[in-house]
Amino acid sequence: MTSPTRSTGELLSLNKDVLEELVSFLASPDALRLSMTARGLRSIAKRRSLADIRLRSTERATLFCRYMLADIPDRLRWLRRLEIHLGTFYEERISLAIPGLVRVLAHAPSLKSLTFDDAEVMLESGILAAAVRMLTTLEELNLRKYGLLAVSTVRRLCSDLRKLSLTGMLPTRRHVVLTTLLCPPKHSEHITDDDQAAVRWKSIRELELEVACPTHSIPHQAIVDSFPNLIHFQFNVTDVQTNADIPEPALTRAGWPHLDWMGGTPLSLGGFKGPVKCLRLTEERPGILHEHGGAVVKDLDPVMLCVAMPPEPDSQVWKQLVERSHRLRYLRIELSNSGEHAAELDEMRAYVPAALGDLDIVCIGVDITDLQGGVVFSPLVESLALQLAQCIDTLRYVCIRAGAASADYEWHGKITWWRVIGSNEGRQVKNVTTGLGTYVDNYLTSVDFEQTLSLDDALLFPAS
Repeated sequence: MTSPTRSTGELLSLNKDVLEELVSFLASPDALRLSMTARGLRSIAKRRSLADIRLRSTERATLFCRYMLADIPDRLRWLRRLEIHLGTFYEERISLAIPGLVRVLAHAPSLKSLTFDDAEVMLESGILAAAVRMLTTLEELNLRKYGLLAVSTVRRLCSDLRKLSLTGMLPTRRHVVLTTLLCPPKHSEHITDDDQAAVRWKSIRELELEVACPTHSIPHQAIVDSFPNLIHFQFNVTDVQTNADIPEPALTRAGWPHLDWMGGTPLSLGGFKGPVKCLRLTEERPGILHEHGGAVVKDLDPVMLCVAMPPEPDSQVWKQLVERSHRLRYLRIELSNSGEHAAELDEMRAYVPAALGDLDIVCIGVDITDLQGGVVFSPLVESLALQLAQCIDTLRYVCIRAGAASADYEWHGKITWWRVIGSNEGRQVKNVTTGLGTYVDNYLTSVDFEQTLSLDDALLFPAS
């Protein structure tokens, strides 16, 4: 067995850039332990161990604050990401942790990302809300289970955010929360003199937003006006029924000059207009997808479309969904769990390939969530790739992923890419490397491909 001393010496013999890359893959606790093994590893490992912190209890939060504040210059300077979840109700044990967190935020000179799991609970503390507002280095803010206190804090931030996430809107005074969030009148009682939204929100490029409101009154134009410079937008609406018999207003579409990515249900995205480079529809109910999906795809006109597979698909659903998109070249289909319900894969093979035959699709991907592991066998996967190649004349590449996504959305499983070769009845599929497939995927979602909509091998693989 290799001794710890010898292993440490081998690490120290590596180039600094290589060592930093290796340490970057360690979890924070492991990196902290590594920093204590040798003087030469201390700065590199400590930088990693203190960069990304998740606090899941008041006890850990208290210990973390005590440790960081014991040597502010040497410890807090490394903090980049902080995620806090101390409880769903504001109580004494949470209040005891607040002063330490306030001091940490006040003395962290390079904090880039901040997350509160129960934002409304945490921001009941006025001093903590003030500490968040006074941060000037934040690039990303994630507030889960948000309400009026969270919205008020976001509107008064001193940071120029790049990414904002507001998810899990609380039902209490939801109409006031939504009105205050999106371009409220200047005389609103919830807008203070130090409101910064009109200036600061122009820097926001990525927005994840969940709201609760009647689907016929989604404020599409107010969203565009409040966040004018978005390039990445995820939007989900929880439909709220109203007792009042109010006629539905006429639908007026709003949109940005161009979005790189948009995601949501057909009902939530129905009031937006394109162009959008990449669109992901998260609706799995076939009735909604059938009734509204086609219109959304037409209005947003994506180059790449990702859609969840309805449990009971038919060719008409898919024809209406994709046939009116003039720019569509890349299609991804998500199957919920074919490892458990193999019939879903059979349904997909029976209806989808033939329905896509008249489209100008150059690449198609199928994500098969196989939670059972090993149920989706390689021959079945390859036969699906061949069937797609023989049904879609313009198809050049096929990607099939069989596995599952983890909590951080990283895919775990087998990813296989094929290149389509031959013509007419002689079309076949040939395995290519995952590296080549990733290169193709990146190119198909690039600005260069959007401008040409042509998968030219000379452009895809330029001569060196």
